[in-house]
Amino acid sequence: MSRVATWIAGAIVSLFSVVYLIDSAGNSALSAGLYGDPGQYRVSHCYDTNPGRNNSDYECDGVFTPHDDQRDAVHVHLKDGSNYKDGATVEMRRGLDSDTYRPTGLWPVLGELWKVGLSFGVLMLCVSSAVAPRGVTRRGAGRSSREVIADYSLLTAMVGVGVVLLDGAVALLMWLIDLIR
Repeated sequence: MSRVATWIAGAIVSLFSVVYLIDSAGNSALSAGLYGDPGQYRVSHCYDTNPGRNNSDYECDGVFTPHDDQRDAVHVHLKDGSNYKDGATVEMRRGLDSDTYRPTGLWPVLGELWKVGLSFGVLMLCVSSAVAPRGVTRRGAGRSSREVIADYSLLTAMVGVGVVLLDGAVALLMWLIDLIR
């Protein structure tokens, strides 16, 4: 593949990584309760929109009632894939726009945090590949600033991979604790 095609492919992957990173970080922050209106979502009914295959895809209808204003209750159609029981009450947050609702707590945050780590790691890998000089790299005091930036970008990509692995380990540990109870 030519150098120009490689740069174009890298730019496209970087752009998708940035968009995915921003979306996942926003959803994670909303689930963690860092912004948005807290409230409760009372489930009316959940149904599987994909009954013909093994992978279920649940959507739910219900009412979101903010904690600060009980009169501001709105009907919400959730497409988050969760299969809540009919009549269940779930703590949620409404985002800045009226179409974004996310459950709060540890599990929803873990469900988004691995996406943040993965997209950050891919983005830093693209930065490292774009900045690294071609050919033989030098080690020691005579390194160029491009080599140093490429090395640090690669190290931060490993931080993203570490976040993904740590998120998976915590999720597995929490699942085992719930299983034992």
